[in-house]
Amino acid sequence: MLVHVTLDESPVLIVPDLSFRAGKGFSPELRRILLLLAVVALVLISCGLPSTSTPVTEQVTDASASPAASPSATANPAAQAQSALVVTYIDVGQGDAILIQSPEGENVLIDGGPDSLAYRYLSQLGVKHLSAVVATHPHADHIGGLPEVLRNCKVDAVWTNGQEYTTPSFEDFVDAITASGAKYYEVQSGNTIKVGSLAFNVLSPGAKLYSDLNESSLVLRLQYKNVSFLFAGDAGETAEAAMLKSGQSLQSTVLKVGHHGSNSASSAPFLRAVQPSVAIWMAGVNNDYGHPHRETLARLAQTGAKVFGTAVDGTIQVFTDGDRLWVKTAAGPTTEITIRR
Repeated sequence: MLVHVTLDESPVLIVPDLSFRAGKGFSPELRRILLLLAVVALVLISCGLPSTSTPVTEQVTDASASPAASPSATANPAAQAQSALVVTYIDVGQGDAILIQSPEGENVLIDGGPDSLAYRYLSQLGVKHLSAVVATHPHADHIGGLPEVLRNCKVDAVWTNGQEYTTPSFEDFVDAITASGAKYYEVQSGNTIKVGSLAFNVLSPGAKLYSDLNESSLVLRLQYKNVSFLFAGDAGETAEAAMLKSGQSLQSTVLKVGHHGSNSASSAPFLRAVQPSVAIWMAGVNNDYGHPHRETLARLAQTGAKVFGTAVDGTIQVFTDGDRLWVKTAAGPTTEITIRR
């Protein structure tokens, strides 16, 4: 950006007129000195010292707006092209809320965290319309913030696993769905949630839900060209074993780590099947559960994936053009990630 600065009060060099004295009453040596002074004065004027009669306009480059001053401006595909898929893992404390934005402008929200933080983030982005809202399961740290989203955004459809729960947060969620006028769907493994060009394959649960609400979490896989995302909700080792047994493709470029990094999820066999290049856990700072657990972090490290977490990195954004992948944390630079092929 160019900032135009007008210098209204320019410094003025005053040069006396010595022509009337030239050759009169001065010695040759003094005349040479006076002439030399006159020449020096003229040179200074010609070098650009402004006069009082003409204001000078100067162009100053704002370095902060220059692409060279911001590495993320060149590394971030969203700043270069309209073909980027953006997946944002919103820092909502101890909970999940994930926003998926397609190049065509579709917005999908998976879970809404425990309170208003998810909606506040959407509001800051200017997101007023969601093509789909997915509630992975009815625990408050995943659906507590969805009523506010439903009341303040236009939502086309809501997708759940159909499991009910007798809590105030769940009842508020159901009431908000009804009041919003959004279409309501229940899905299970083998189904596909289609939103524009995006297709989320449902990997779990099956037709029979588990008594454990976490294990019954909707697990979704999104394929975008040559890059894939796995959203594991709070699914644990029981659901993971069932997915492995089903023979479904689990391999994914980016893994949303199950159950906030709990040691009851992310089993070694499951991680070997997923083979993530990036793993992202979502948990609150100093939470009461000790998430993420050290055992889980150790298993993730063994996969060779780049590991990020909202309690450490804040809100995390992943950009992809379908072939390459970039990760941007709240305080860090945009970094390109090498994808396993």
